[in-house]
Amino acid sequence: MPKTYAEQVAETLRKELEQGRWTGIMPGRDRLAGELEVNARTVDGALTMRENEGCWCRKALVGDAKSTAGNYGRSRPPSG
Repeated sequence: MPKTYAEQVAETLRKELEQGRWTGIMPGRDRLAGELEVNARTVDGALTMRENEGCWCRKALVGDAKSTAGNYGRSRPPSG
């Protein structure tokens, strides 16, 4: 079964993180959409998928004019 666009973007984000493209706080949804040349809703879906997997948490930064678009900080993998 073919992957959705959001699944494809989620996979791209995972690979980019593993390669060290972003450390600490990642760009917000709108900036990522521009960089990846996809719709912001697609990026939001991909970010939510990764967030649900425990890859990072959504943070609205104080003074961020686009806080509704969110920024993402990496979290540690769950200890097991």
